[in-house]
Amino acid sequence: MYGHMNRQEFLERYAADGMSARDQERGCLSATFLSTAALVEAWMRKFHKNENCLIIAEDNQNARKLLQQVHNANQDQRRLADVSEYGRRFFPFRHIREDILFQPTRANSPLELADFVAYVIKRMAMNREDERYLPFALQFFDQLWQPSVHSLPKPTQLSR
Repeated sequence: MYGHMNRQEFLERYAADGMSARDQERGCLSATFLSTAALVEAWMRKFHKNENCLIIAEDNQNARKLLQQVHNANQDQRRLADVSEYGRRFFPFRHIREDILFQPTRANSPLELADFVAYVIKRMAMNREDERYLPFALQFFDQLWQPSVHSLPKPTQLSR
């Protein structure tokens, strides 16, 4: 699964006056992580009702603690007591059971491939007119595409 957020749109909508650049970055990272985890949870609920999954993320010292806190907050029934009735349909996550597994990125690692795929999808989401990434996307979209949970249109061809 992948997730993305337009940082500028996020900041225009949610950043408070006087919010430090670090807190803005942390807010955007938290929201992106949570929305991606929610997509994973929705996908698991729809397609793999009797299974659990684990989130594996690149070990980034600046983000590790924050992402773990966000993840744990959405697993803890006590912290979700004030969530609306609508929100209780989604939280706590039932299929993402374990703590995030943070792994170092190294050459020939599956995380390197996942990073590349996420980057291509991100670039395509940021500018749908930019076709530089389309040849790469065409190679892996058929394996990844689940139209019921993705908002991006499926790339089908180069439009030269």
